[in-house]
Amino acid sequence: MILLALPVLLLVWEWRRRGTVLAMPFDH
Repeated sequence: MILLALPVLLLVWEWRRRGTVLAMPFDH
């Protein structure tokens, strides 16, 4: 479970740093 969660967290972190449109809906 943890091994699968790590890559997902990294992707979300990158999206938040870049501020892409994909991260905007999740910020709300």
